[in-house]
Amino acid sequence: MHQEFIKRMYRVFSSVEKPLIEEMTPHRCPECDNVRDRLHAYNQREVPDELLIKHGDALPLLSPKALRYYFPRYIEFGLLNQDSNTFDNCLYHLAPNEIDDYWHERIAIFNAEEKSVLREYLQLRRTLEYAEYEEDHISKGLSVWT
Repeated sequence: MHQEFIKRMYRVFSSVEKPLIEEMTPHRCPECDNVRDRLHAYNQREVPDELLIKHGDALPLLSPKALRYYFPRYIEFGLLNQDSNTFDNCLYHLAPNEIDDYWHERIAIFNAEEKSVLREYLQLRRTLEYAEYEEDHISKGLSVWT
């Protein structure tokens, strides 16, 4: 159902390089190190579903480089598994409450075409079941990723 969008998204993100393991998570703690080690073992499109189920809430732990590289896989998994926390967390991660230095750095790493795909994803979310309950986040996200 969403295969055309997913193909386009991966095409747009195809030139993004995989971050080095030391670039995966900026914070050192057992949780961040676990996410770093488990995700880095895979290329972007090969991250297994089980890992995304377990770490669907890990987006805030990733560095901007790692976010840019792995976010398409999170989005793909979420679209295909809309009952997952990954699906919810993708939306929440695109709609921060306030834009501070953390968010400026995260947003700035995406180029214009990648931001356009993220806005397209947010527009797509408006067509899905229960979208009326997500409209505040969708609208906020659309204003952030301009």
